[in-house]
Amino acid sequence: MKRNSALLMVLLMLTSCVPLTYVSASGESLSFNNFNGGYATVDVHLQGNVTNSTASIEVPRNVTFTTSGFEVVIDSDDQSPGEVWVDVGEDGVFEWEFTGTGYGDIGHQNEFYDGNNWYVSQVSSGNSTSPTIFIPSQSTIKESSLEVGFSPESGGGFFPIGSHQEVIETDIDNDSLPEPMFLLDIPNNNSLQLSGPIGTQVVVNHVPYKNLR
Repeated sequence: MKRNSALLMVLLMLTSCVPLTYVSASGESLSFNNFNGGYATVDVHLQGNVTNSTASIEVPRNVTFTTSGFEVVIDSDDQSPGEVWVDVGEDGVFEWEFTGTGYGDIGHQNEFYDGNNWYVSQVSSGNSTSPTIFIPSQSTIKESSLEVGFSPESGGGFFPIGSHQEVIETDIDNDSLPEPMFLLDIPNNNSLQLSGPIGTQVVVNHVPYKNLR
C-alpha cells in the first residue's frame, strides 16, 4: 500500500510538469486597417487637457508589430485643441506627438520656431527675412495673416530741427514713397543743411536758397 502511494505521488508530480496546452507561433503577417466597428477613419473630438480614448483597435494576443502608421487630419475651420499626442496603452510613452517649442497649436500655427509669437527686427531698405515657421510637411495652407508694426528711430516721432527756411516733399530713398525734406539755416556756419526722416542729412555748401528746389 505504501509503495502504491509513493508511485501515485510521483506520477502526479511528473504530470503537473507537462504543459496543459500547446502554443505555436505563425509566421503569417496580418494587417489591421480599420478601427473597432469596421471604420477606416474616426473623428476624435479633443479639448484642452482632456484625454479621448474612444478610438480603439482590436488586436489578437501574442502579436508582434513590425510597422505601424496613421494619418492625423484637422480642419482649419475647427477650433484647435493645441498640443496633441497619441499614447497607445496609456503607459505615459507617446508613440506620436505634436508638441514642443515652435510647433504651435495643431491646425493653427501661431508662433515662430523659438516659441515666441512676436519678432523685432531692424529693417533696412530692400527685403527683410522673418524667423522660421514650422509647418507640417504634408499640410495645405488655407489662409495666413501677419500683423506688422513700425516704430521710427527718431525717438517718439519728434526731433529738433531748429529754424527752417522751407519744407518740400520728395523721394529721398527711391522707394516711390514721399518723404519731407527740411532746409535748415545753421547759425555761425557758411553751409546749409538738408534734413530728411530718420536722420537723413545732406550738407550743401554755399548754395543760394532759391536754387534749392
